[in-house]
Amino acid sequence: MKRAVGGVSGIYIIFAATFLVAVALIARLFFIQIIDGKEYVALAASQYVRPVQQLYNRGDIYMQPREGKPLPVALMKEAYTLYISPQALSNAEELYYQINEITPIDKSRFIESAQKPNDPYEILATGLESEIADKIAELNTIGVSTHPERERYYPAGSLASQTIGFMSYDENSLQGMYGVERQYDELLTDPSTRKHVNIFAEILLNNNGSIEENTETADVVLTIEPSVQVFVEKELEDYRKAFKAQRAGAIIMDPHTGEIISMASSPQFNLNDFRNADPNTFSNPNVSNIYEMGSIMKALTIAAGLDSGAITPESTFNDLGYVSADGARITNVYKGARGITKIQGILNHSMNTGVSWIVEQMGKRKFAEYLYNFGLNEKTNIKLPNEASGLLTNLESPRTLEYYTASFGQGIATTPIATVRALASLGNGGFLVEPYLVKEIRYANGEIKIPERDEPTRVLKEQTSEDISRMLVNVTDVALLGGEKSISTHTVALKTGTAQMPDPLTGKYSETDFLHSYFGYFPAYDPEFIVFLYAEKPSGSEYASQTLTDPFFRITNFLIDYYAIKPDR
Repeated sequence: MKRAVGGVSGIYIIFAATFLVAVALIARLFFIQIIDGKEYVALAASQYVRPVQQLYNRGDIYMQPREGKPLPVALMKEAYTLYISPQALSNAEELYYQINEITPIDKSRFIESAQKPNDPYEILATGLESEIADKIAELNTIGVSTHPERERYYPAGSLASQTIGFMSYDENSLQGMYGVERQYDELLTDPSTRKHVNIFAEILLNNNGSIEENTETADVVLTIEPSVQVFVEKELEDYRKAFKAQRAGAIIMDPHTGEIISMASSPQFNLNDFRNADPNTFSNPNVSNIYEMGSIMKALTIAAGLDSGAITPESTFNDLGYVSADGARITNVYKGARGITKIQGILNHSMNTGVSWIVEQMGKRKFAEYLYNFGLNEKTNIKLPNEASGLLTNLESPRTLEYYTASFGQGIATTPIATVRALASLGNGGFLVEPYLVKEIRYANGEIKIPERDEPTRVLKEQTSEDISRMLVNVTDVALLGGEKSISTHTVALKTGTAQMPDPLTGKYSETDFLHSYFGYFPAYDPEFIVFLYAEKPSGSEYASQTLTDPFFRITNFLIDYYAIKPDR
């Protein structure tokens, strides 16, 4: 019996001890969760580190020089990001002034961020130098932290800015914006997101800290040649300032392959300082804007007439100085009549009446068929964001007038890149190629991939290409400024264009605003490059032949020298 009593007493003692420990734990939890709950939640919130962003493992972007290794134009740079944990802050106003003395912070943004009690963290600044991060750390303030990051850096600054694009935040998530950064965002970045967090903070704040498996990133090598790009951008900037143009643009392409050597637009912006740039300069007008291109389209019209058999290089027509259609009267720039004129004369004198006559010889539907075959109404699949399609709805009209105006580049609108692709078919033997900007993709495991591209499509006979090229060379050697720009060692096939621009307020064509356009390829009968230039609303000279000739030939001569292009005459 004594053993039984002693055994029972022992059980009671154990039970009592267990009860007291349980009471102590409950009391402790009460103080942690109820009395001191806010303090611990704040402390937990301050332990949060933001998710590891896609930017961390982001691949680089390169340009390919004519010789040598690719040069980086977008890479990673060590920097620090400043965060606050709103749940942990006590005096946001005072804290703002402390931080602002170290590095400038927008006050309204700071206060707004600090007043989000349900957010574990808010990003206040990125790209801070290590010295700034050290000074902020010295404040030793709960709820304020800096963390080492790797930010996007663009060594060439503004070079090819609209083509490359940049990185920016979209609701606390970094992603590519515009250009190649956006188009190849998934390829360049590691899609995994992580949260590194103290386990107790995870319990208190009830967040899910799941970690996704990493995936491989890649580098992108562009076809753009950096020295050519620098030269072209300087020409555009000088041109825009000299003629007070709203915008100037350029594309240089290999007409046989579609490889883009240069794609530029002025004004541009510094990729490392895009926050202080005009957002209107972010998009790439070479792919996103459409224009009525003017008289450069006459080269396509004449090529279509030749190819269809409606005319030959020896055909003639009687120029009366005007042509009438659907109650409208179309004239030439010089207003007079030239009488019996050969097809070469239509090109040399840029005759609206002449190309309208060619449409009449072909028939409206056959003419429209050629313009569609040239891809002027389509996207080129150049693989850049926001590429626009051309506007050729006038070619659905039953009226004759719309087809006549289309023959000299008014009433239909196309993108610069689609225009270049169509014009390249004149010199490359009659093929429509797919323009491309990415030369190769290099993976971390050493694998190199060449992006697939569509096969060229024949749109003109080879003889047509030879005939129209010969005629465009005659424009250079005879018609343009009396042949003074003709290059004695190399044939150059070219055409200029001046088009009235629509007035958005009246819906009519402006009497003062013009688009100047200019294209040429060389050597003409087996061209290595096609150069296309355009300018919005230049002032001081009315015609493209007066404003774009010098930039075109400076670029042409630079390419001939830089690539050591062999003479062809």
